[in-house]
Amino acid sequence: MSEMKNDFLQINNLTVYYSNAKYKYILNNINFKIKKGEFICLCGPNGSGKSTMISTIAKNYFSNLCIKKESDFYFNDTKLTNIKHNKFAKIVSCLVQNENTVWNYSVEDFILSGRFVHSNGFANYSKEDKIMVDNILNELSITELKGKTVHNLSGGEFQKIRIARTLIQDTPIVLLDEPAASLDFAFRFELLNILRNYAKKKNKIFLCSIHELNLATIFADKIMLLGNGNFYFDKAEKIIKPEILQQVYKINFGVFMHPEFNCLQVYPKFSLSREV
Repeated sequence: MSEMKNDFLQINNLTVYYSNAKYKYILNNINFKIKKGEFICLCGPNGSGKSTMISTIAKNYFSNLCIKKESDFYFNDTKLTNIKHNKFAKIVSCLVQNENTVWNYSVEDFILSGRFVHSNGFANYSKEDKIMVDNILNELSITELKGKTVHNLSGGEFQKIRIARTLIQDTPIVLLDEPAASLDFAFRFELLNILRNYAKKKNKIFLCSIHELNLATIFADKIMLLGNGNFYFDKAEKIIKPEILQQVYKINFGVFMHPEFNCLQVYPKFSLSREV
């Protein structure tokens, strides 16, 4: 029996800037490797380049985005920048941060559009594709949304079906830009647990940007920390340290262990005034 392929995403010398930016580099000489089955959380302050990193890897280029030619993206031994769009979409799926729909699609049709790249080009979806919709709705615990249309969904519900559409694309690399945005407090925990387990079960490469460090430390195999010219990538216990957090966020932090999950948690240090 042949040994299973050890898939990986490797980023070399990623350097990105916007032509109209006030400072030169948004991302400067970023290097990392993510293996299949790993659930990685990308954290950092607003404007640190999290969305830019995910958009660049996903080839969702903005008009004023500039990438230095030394930057290389690889899936195993394949250079992703050289792959045509239809083949690329079978390797990388991406949840962008913001999206609106003009047409009032049914939830089923909206999620099915994630299977378009696997269709014959005329959106003739198979019976298996429709079964996949039911399966992903069940996995995300949102089966009650199937009979609705997208314009009748709340912001949180729309975010859930966007995640479902991304997962149903069934690519080895999954990029998620703020998947927990617009979701209620309890479902954020449930979702990240589902996504982490999904990465393990399906042997997928997950890179997920998230603002909440305290969620990342609970669920991530490793954390990327990006901000103010700094980049760290390691297990939480190696980088969730007050001195590192201060470099990234430019404020002081305290660190403690979560009593239930036995993982590091953080809090900003400042004087809290309760005077009215």
